[in-house]
Amino acid sequence: VLKAPANFAPSVNPRDTYFTWGRLGGIKDYLIEVSNTTSFDNILFSSVVSTNQTTFYLKESTIYFWRVKPNNHCVD
Repeated sequence: VLKAPANFAPSVNPRDTYFTWGRLGGIKDYLIEVSNTTSFDNILFSSVVSTNQTTFYLKESTIYFWRVKPNNHCVD
């Protein structure tokens, strides 16, 4: 579950935008992606993190979209 920033949040600090989401059991890390399109055709930031939070520097007066994908490193 994506927690912050909320959809269309009007008061996000672009110099230190704090992203947080619900933690899932058994997950080793998360891939967070930030885009300027809803289709994520243009990913501006991408990072693998081991916690359920991270920060990015964003531009002011710009609309961003973000998503998080859990990764449990299962091997077939």
